[in-house]
Amino acid sequence: MKRRSNETSEITKDTLFNGNLICYQNKNGYRFSIDSVLLAHFSLSWKNATVLDMGCGCGILSLILLYRNYSEIHCIQGIEVQDSLVVLARKNCEVNNFEKKCTIIQGDYRDIRTFFKAETFTHIICNPPFFPIGSGRTSENTESCLARHQKLSSPDSIAEGAAFALKNKGVFTIIFPAELCMDLLFALNARKIRVKRMQVVYSYPLAENASLVLLECIKNGGVGVKVLKPLYIYDMQNGPYSKEIQEMYCP
Repeated sequence: MKRRSNETSEITKDTLFNGNLICYQNKNGYRFSIDSVLLAHFSLSWKNATVLDMGCGCGILSLILLYRNYSEIHCIQGIEVQDSLVVLARKNCEVNNFEKKCTIIQGDYRDIRTFFKAETFTHIICNPPFFPIGSGRTSENTESCLARHQKLSSPDSIAEGAAFALKNKGVFTIIFPAELCMDLLFALNARKIRVKRMQVVYSYPLAENASLVLLECIKNGGVGVKVLKPLYIYDMQNGPYSKEIQEMYCP
Protein backbone atom coordinates (compact mmCIF):
# COMPACT_ATOMS: atom_id res chain seq x y z
CA MET A 1 0.00 0.00 0.00
CA LYS A 2 1.34 3.42 -0.94
CA ARG A 3 0.64 6.59 0.95
CA ARG A 4 1.31 9.76 -0.99
CA SER A 5 1.65 13.18 0.56
CA ASN A 6 -0.14 16.06 -1.13
CA GLU A 7 2.45 18.52 0.10
CA THR A 8 5.67 19.43 -1.64
CA SER A 9 8.54 20.30 0.65
CA GLU A 10 12.02 21.72 0.50
CA ILE A 11 14.66 19.10 1.33
CA THR A 12 17.23 19.96 4.00
CA LYS A 13 20.63 18.33 4.36
CA ASP A 14 21.25 17.73 8.05
CA THR A 15 24.12 16.00 9.80
CA LEU A 16 24.96 14.13 12.97
CA PHE A 17 28.21 13.23 14.70
CA ASN A 18 30.15 16.33 13.63
CA GLY A 19 29.06 15.97 10.03
CA ASN A 20 30.03 12.31 9.68
CA LEU A 21 26.44 11.17 9.08
CA ILE A 22 24.20 12.87 6.52
CA CYS A 23 20.41 12.85 6.74
CA TYR A 24 18.18 14.44 4.12
CA GLN A 25 14.68 15.24 5.34
CA ASN A 26 11.71 17.34 4.36
CA LYS A 27 11.82 20.83 5.82
CA ASN A 28 8.05 20.98 6.41
CA GLY A 29 7.28 17.28 6.82
CA TYR A 30 8.28 14.70 9.39
CA ARG A 31 11.69 15.40 10.93
CA PHE A 32 13.52 13.07 13.26
CA SER A 33 14.01 14.05 16.88
CA ILE A 34 16.05 12.95 19.87
CA ASP A 35 13.73 9.92 20.24
CA SER A 36 15.58 8.21 17.39
CA VAL A 37 18.98 8.98 18.91
CA LEU A 38 17.91 7.52 22.27
CA LEU A 39 16.49 4.37 20.71
CA ALA A 40 19.46 3.73 18.42
CA HIS A 41 21.81 3.79 21.41
CA PHE A 42 19.70 1.64 23.75
CA SER A 43 20.39 -1.93 22.64
CA LEU A 44 23.86 -3.16 23.51
CA SER A 45 24.53 -6.03 21.09
CA TRP A 46 24.14 -6.16 17.31
CA LYS A 47 26.53 -9.02 16.48
CA ASN A 48 25.45 -10.77 13.25
CA ALA A 49 22.12 -8.96 13.50
CA THR A 50 19.53 -9.08 10.76
CA VAL A 51 17.46 -6.00 11.56
CA LEU A 52 14.01 -4.73 10.62
CA ASP A 53 13.47 -0.99 11.07
CA MET A 54 9.69 -1.03 11.36
CA GLY A 55 8.21 2.25 10.10
CA CYS A 56 11.63 3.63 9.20
CA GLY A 57 10.66 7.16 8.13
CA CYS A 58 13.64 8.86 6.52
CA GLY A 59 15.85 5.99 7.72
CA ILE A 60 17.48 7.76 10.64
CA LEU A 61 17.48 4.74 12.97
CA SER A 62 19.13 2.55 10.35
CA LEU A 63 21.68 5.26 9.63
CA ILE A 64 22.70 5.62 13.27
CA LEU A 65 22.81 1.87 13.83
CA LEU A 66 25.06 1.33 10.84
CA TYR A 67 27.25 4.31 11.72
CA ARG A 68 27.79 2.90 15.22
CA ASN A 69 27.77 -0.84 14.47
CA TYR A 70 28.56 -1.33 10.78
CA SER A 71 30.99 -4.23 11.22
CA GLU A 72 28.64 -6.12 13.57
CA ILE A 73 25.32 -5.77 11.75
CA HIS A 74 24.75 -8.24 8.94
CA CYS A 75 21.94 -6.29 7.25
CA ILE A 76 19.03 -3.92 7.86
CA GLN A 77 15.73 -3.70 6.04
CA GLY A 78 13.49 -0.70 6.57
CA ILE A 79 9.78 -0.67 5.83
CA GLU A 80 7.91 2.62 5.41
CA VAL A 81 4.42 3.33 4.06
CA GLN A 82 4.88 6.96 2.91
CA ASP A 83 6.49 7.26 -0.50
CA SER A 84 8.07 10.66 0.25
CA LEU A 85 9.92 9.15 3.20
CA VAL A 86 10.90 6.03 1.26
CA VAL A 87 12.63 8.23 -1.31
CA LEU A 88 14.54 10.04 1.43
CA ALA A 89 15.47 6.83 3.28
CA ARG A 90 16.92 5.32 0.11
CA LYS A 91 18.80 8.53 -0.65
CA ASN A 92 20.18 8.62 2.89
CA CYS A 93 21.44 5.04 2.66
CA GLU A 94 23.17 5.86 -0.61
CA VAL A 95 24.86 9.10 0.42
CA ASN A 96 26.24 7.46 3.57
CA ASN A 97 27.48 4.43 1.60
CA PHE A 98 25.24 2.04 3.52
CA GLU A 99 23.34 0.63 0.54
CA LYS A 100 25.27 -2.69 0.70
CA LYS A 101 23.79 -3.40 4.13
CA CYS A 102 20.53 -1.44 4.12
CA THR A 103 17.50 -1.74 1.85
CA ILE A 104 14.22 0.16 2.08
CA ILE A 105 10.84 -1.37 1.22
CA GLN A 106 7.69 0.65 0.65
CA GLY A 107 4.85 -0.93 2.55
CA ASP A 108 2.61 -0.90 5.60
CA TYR A 109 3.89 -2.99 8.49
CA ARG A 110 0.30 -3.82 9.37
CA ASP A 111 0.53 -6.03 6.26
CA ILE A 112 3.91 -7.42 7.28
CA ARG A 113 3.07 -10.94 6.05
CA THR A 114 2.97 -9.55 2.52
CA PHE A 115 6.61 -8.49 2.64
CA PHE A 116 8.48 -10.93 4.90
CA LYS A 117 8.44 -14.57 5.93
CA ALA A 118 7.75 -15.49 9.52
CA GLU A 119 10.70 -15.27 11.92
CA THR A 120 13.01 -13.49 9.48
CA PHE A 121 14.84 -11.08 11.79
CA THR A 122 17.04 -11.38 14.86
CA HIS A 123 16.30 -7.75 15.79
CA ILE A 124 13.40 -5.38 15.22
CA ILE A 125 13.59 -1.72 16.14
CA CYS A 126 10.66 0.68 16.09
CA ASN A 127 10.04 4.37 16.78
CA PRO A 128 6.30 4.38 16.04
CA PRO A 129 3.71 7.14 15.84
CA PHE A 130 3.10 8.02 19.47
CA PHE A 131 -0.21 9.78 19.78
CA PRO A 132 -3.74 8.39 19.54
CA ILE A 133 -6.02 10.25 17.13
CA GLY A 134 -7.26 13.44 18.76
CA SER A 135 -4.37 13.81 21.21
CA GLY A 136 -0.99 15.49 21.08
CA ARG A 137 0.01 18.33 18.81
CA THR A 138 -1.65 17.83 15.43
CA SER A 139 0.16 18.86 12.26
CA GLU A 140 -1.61 19.95 9.08
CA ASN A 141 1.22 18.34 7.10
CA THR A 142 0.13 14.83 6.08
CA GLU A 143 3.61 13.32 6.25
CA SER A 144 4.24 14.66 9.75
CA CYS A 145 0.76 13.76 10.98
CA LEU A 146 1.03 10.13 9.86
CA ALA A 147 4.48 9.82 11.43
CA ARG A 148 3.31 11.18 14.80
CA HIS A 149 -0.27 9.97 15.20
CA GLN A 150 -1.68 6.44 15.26
CA LYS A 151 -3.70 6.72 12.04
CA LEU A 152 -1.83 3.78 10.53
CA SER A 153 -0.50 2.22 13.72
CA SER A 154 -1.53 1.00 17.17
CA PRO A 155 0.09 -0.94 20.03
CA ASP A 156 -1.62 -4.10 18.74
CA SER A 157 -0.38 -3.69 15.17
CA ILE A 158 3.14 -2.98 16.42
CA ALA A 159 3.17 -6.06 18.65
CA GLU A 160 1.59 -8.25 15.95
CA GLY A 161 4.17 -7.20 13.37
CA ALA A 162 7.05 -7.82 15.74
CA ALA A 163 5.71 -11.20 16.86
CA PHE A 164 5.39 -12.39 13.26
CA ALA A 165 8.73 -11.20 11.86
CA LEU A 166 11.00 -11.77 14.86
CA LYS A 167 12.92 -15.01 15.31
CA ASN A 168 12.47 -17.02 18.49
CA LYS A 169 14.51 -15.31 21.23
CA GLY A 170 14.93 -12.32 18.92
CA VAL A 171 15.22 -8.79 20.28
CA PHE A 172 12.56 -6.09 19.92
CA THR A 173 13.48 -2.53 20.89
CA ILE A 174 11.04 0.38 21.02
CA ILE A 175 10.59 3.87 22.46
CA PHE A 176 7.15 5.02 23.59
CA PRO A 177 5.53 7.76 25.69
CA ALA A 178 5.66 6.78 29.35
CA GLU A 179 2.03 7.77 29.97
CA LEU A 180 0.80 5.58 27.10
CA CYS A 181 3.00 2.53 27.56
CA MET A 182 0.55 0.25 29.39
CA ASP A 183 -1.41 -0.61 26.22
CA LEU A 184 1.85 -1.43 24.47
CA LEU A 185 3.06 -3.60 27.36
CA PHE A 186 -0.21 -5.55 27.37
CA ALA A 187 -0.06 -6.02 23.59
CA LEU A 188 3.54 -7.27 23.69
CA ASN A 189 2.95 -9.57 26.64
CA ALA A 190 -0.10 -11.10 24.96
CA ARG A 191 2.18 -12.19 22.10
CA LYS A 192 4.91 -13.51 24.42
CA ILE A 193 7.27 -10.63 23.70
CA ARG A 194 8.67 -10.08 27.19
CA VAL A 195 10.31 -6.88 28.39
CA LYS A 196 13.84 -7.64 29.64
CA ARG A 197 15.41 -4.17 29.92
CA MET A 198 13.60 -0.92 30.65
CA GLN A 199 14.77 2.66 31.03
CA VAL A 200 12.55 5.58 31.90
CA VAL A 201 13.44 8.92 30.30
CA TYR A 202 12.87 12.28 32.00
CA SER A 203 13.33 15.71 30.49
CA TYR A 204 15.47 16.80 33.48
CA PRO A 205 16.18 15.53 37.04
CA LEU A 206 13.38 17.43 38.82
CA ALA A 207 10.73 16.84 36.17
CA GLU A 208 7.46 15.77 37.76
CA ASN A 209 6.69 13.03 35.23
CA ALA A 210 8.64 10.78 32.92
CA SER A 211 8.31 11.57 29.22
CA LEU A 212 9.43 8.37 27.48
CA VAL A 213 10.26 4.74 28.14
CA LEU A 214 12.82 2.60 26.32
CA LEU A 215 12.05 -1.11 26.14
CA GLU A 216 14.20 -4.04 25.05
CA CYS A 217 12.16 -7.23 24.73
CA ILE A 218 12.79 -10.87 23.90
CA LYS A 219 10.37 -13.03 21.94
CA ASN A 220 9.48 -15.97 24.19
CA GLY A 221 11.77 -14.57 26.86
CA GLY A 222 11.63 -15.64 30.47
CA VAL A 223 10.52 -13.71 33.52
CA GLY A 224 12.52 -10.88 35.03
CA VAL A 225 13.08 -7.28 33.97
CA LYS A 226 16.23 -5.21 34.46
CA VAL A 227 15.14 -1.64 35.23
CA LEU A 228 17.97 0.77 34.49
CA LYS A 229 18.59 4.05 36.26
CA PRO A 230 16.60 6.99 34.84
CA LEU A 231 17.95 8.81 31.81
CA TYR A 232 17.77 12.61 31.82
CA ILE A 233 17.80 14.49 28.52
CA TYR A 234 18.87 17.81 30.08
CA ASP A 235 20.93 18.62 33.16
CA MET A 236 18.22 21.01 34.33
CA GLN A 237 15.08 22.66 33.02
CA ASN A 238 16.05 24.73 29.96
CA GLY A 239 19.63 23.62 30.50
CA PRO A 240 22.20 21.85 28.31
CA TYR A 241 22.08 18.20 27.34
CA SER A 242 23.11 15.79 30.08
CA LYS A 243 26.48 14.05 29.85
CA GLU A 244 24.79 10.82 28.70
CA ILE A 245 23.00 12.56 25.84
CA GLN A 246 26.11 14.50 24.81
CA GLU A 247 28.00 11.21 24.51
CA MET A 248 25.33 9.87 22.17
CA TYR A 249 26.04 12.73 19.79
CA CYS A 250 29.81 12.29 19.85
CA PRO A 251 31.45 11.03 16.62
